[in-house]
Amino acid sequence: MAFFEWDSALDVGVAEMNEQHKTLISLMKVLYQENLASHSKAELIVAIDNLVSYVVKHFHDEESYMASIQFPTLETHKQIHQHLLEDLGKLIEQFK
Repeated sequence: MAFFEWDSALDVGVAEMNEQHKTLISLMKVLYQENLASHSKAELIVAIDNLVSYVVKHFHDEESYMASIQFPTLETHKQIHQHLLEDLGKLIEQFK
């Protein structure tokens, strides 16, 4: 099964955000590959924790950038981020 890759269709027009999105994809790919290789649960948890830490950083940076440009739907975007983090937290707890 092929893994999701970055391509120009994902370009958001902000270099820093594009780089962070590439890093997110890279961290997801690490988790995906470790799972395919049947790494231990402890190793998978490390990969998950690395991904989640970066997701939190990215959401913070993205929201700060949006605030700096007075993005019109920032509050809605923040709510989407919050819901994603809550869902992610539930999935991680189920896995652990």
